[in-house]
Amino acid sequence: MERKKALNIALLAVFIAAVLAVLLFLFDRKLVIEIASLGGALISIILVLNKLEMTRNIAEAKFIANINSSFVSNADYKRVYTALDNYHRLLRSDASGDALRRAEKVIEDLDNVHISNYLTFFEVLNVLRKKGTMSISTIDDLFAYRFFIAVRNKCIYRRKILSGNFNNIIELQSVWEKYRRSKGVEIYGEDVGCSEKFTFSHIGTPHLSDLIAVQEDAFAEMPDKRILRRNSESVLEDCLKNHYVMGAFHCDELVGFGVLYFAGDGSENLVQHAYDTVDDYDCYANMKLVIVKRKYRGHGLQRSIMSSLENIAAQREVREVFATVSPENIHSEANLLAMGYRKIKLLKNKYDGADRNLFSKTI
Repeated sequence: MERKKALNIALLAVFIAAVLAVLLFLFDRKLVIEIASLGGALISIILVLNKLEMTRNIAEAKFIANINSSFVSNADYKRVYTALDNYHRLLRSDASGDALRRAEKVIEDLDNVHISNYLTFFEVLNVLRKKGTMSISTIDDLFAYRFFIAVRNKCIYRRKILSGNFNNIIELQSVWEKYRRSKGVEIYGEDVGCSEKFTFSHIGTPHLSDLIAVQEDAFAEMPDKRILRRNSESVLEDCLKNHYVMGAFHCDELVGFGVLYFAGDGSENLVQHAYDTVDDYDCYANMKLVIVKRKYRGHGLQRSIMSSLENIAAQREVREVFATVSPENIHSEANLLAMGYRKIKLLKNKYDGADRNLFSKTI
């Protein structure tokens, strides 16, 4: 490209010289000298502009090389990318359903923080794009595949993007997809069609009956009812009025919910089981209840709800979030551990004579 530009400039100089020769033959010598001066100035300006563009391109190339180096050298990014790449390759090779499910489970088991870090990298790229520091065309070759196999992956989409916490990602995806369509090139990843979409929002007392329905659905086929703590209608109404309830919806149906409970210095605050002395009870909150209807399980909704509530906790300057889980509830325990919670202790006879494991996570 640069050699072609240099050749064009040389041809322009030859053309100007030829025109000057003709003018010198036909017109006054003084006039021709003035025209020649203007022609020389024009060529100088073109050369300067070309040099500036070359310098900008070199700086841009170095910048892209640096951010690519930061990506490939980051262990968190590599872990997430490896899982996503493996799943995408299997998807394109028409692998068996069992193979895809195993690959999908690897993605589901990824640490929430690692996924957030991976997406945040691309959020930074979008901020730089909006500031004019770089363009989609600049980053497309190196980063398109890494970006789209994440944002167009059903697990990542459900766990992170649908929660509404990555608006820069949604914006970048829209712009980038439009760019690649205009170029007629592939948009990597899978279709996260409408049938798979869930929405999440803060809900209030109008959803009280829906909360009760979700809770009762969970108890319907539970062999040991003590695995989950059944909350009364008045308690659930209090949660909706005075605490923070995040609802998960599918086609306007409430299919799951979670409660971020601010117990203050009351007996419900689980921090009292973790520390002998507490300096400020308002710095701690409980992940009181996270329930998903049976037919909607397996979509990562529990983690998505918890992740959204953790963001709310951070906004309210909560220092640490606590949760209790029955030792028999192995799926919820696995989700807590995968999301960075640590198991503190076993609480004997905590609720209705049932034991509970106490977990916590620093926000």
